[in-house]
Amino acid sequence: MISEDVYRKVHPKEYLKRFIDKDVRPDGRAVSTARYLRLTIGSINTAVGSALVRLGNTTVLAGVNATLIRPNNANPDKGIVEVSVELLPTASGESRNVRGEEAVVLAEFLRTLIIPHIDVSTLCVEADKLVWCLSLTVYCIDHDGNLEDSVVLAAVAALRNVRLPTVRMVDGDEGGDIENGIENTRMIDADNEAEEGNESIMAVVSSKRTESLELDNFPLTVSFQLFCEKALIDPSAEEEVVCVSRVTFIMKPTGDMRGILKEGGHILSPKLYNSCLAQSKERVKEYMKKLQAGS
Repeated sequence: MISEDVYRKVHPKEYLKRFIDKDVRPDGRAVSTARYLRLTIGSINTAVGSALVRLGNTTVLAGVNATLIRPNNANPDKGIVEVSVELLPTASGESRNVRGEEAVVLAEFLRTLIIPHIDVSTLCVEADKLVWCLSLTVYCIDHDGNLEDSVVLAAVAALRNVRLPTVRMVDGDEGGDIENGIENTRMIDADNEAEEGNESIMAVVSSKRTESLELDNFPLTVSFQLFCEKALIDPSAEEEVVCVSRVTFIMKPTGDMRGILKEGGHILSPKLYNSCLAQSKERVKEYMKKLQAGS
């Protein structure tokens, strides 16, 4: 007779099936029960926006840094939003290459999902001269499943938390007075812009951050692993390894569905679809309570 731990490792699919057949999961949750969610907003003092998500044993930290730069010639009146994801060694036992590949996939997922809902024209200080560049970095600290939902929620919460200082352009004479202590200043050197020559741009940057980011109708996601004709909401890492099919509902803050992503060949029946959609609506309500409580 082999021990339960050995059986779990040697026969992971059969082990999980034993539980799912009884409508319970190895960690004690019901099939339709998500893990406890903790959301801390504004957790990084040095960032203009940040959020920490703890979903069971999965931990994700998102931070937004802001830099004043010259705009892109193709979009002189629009700011820039950059997105990156890092899987720390503590988050996964996978090799560095595998972690890197997963981070690239998650970053692209975030870009596709979130950036279209940011009005980058509001990041323009003065067309052709100065715009904000926001760098959103999401750190996956601990990975025990469902990184997708955790990363999206952390990113949305951090962006909603963004507060930028007010900025106004000044000429050289006024800039000299300001540098002597009237106000805080920041110099933007544009000498690498060939068409502008060695021009420098001066702007007055307020010491207080008050300008929020316009994030219109932002998306939220609720994911399920499909196994034995059942949908496991908020899957653990163990469940993700065993279950080859996954479905993610992309939701609006109102609870309406925006879209759906599906991986794997498991059939999503109408009954299962309706069940997942109903659970997603309830999960989004919980997301919104956490987001609004931390605003």
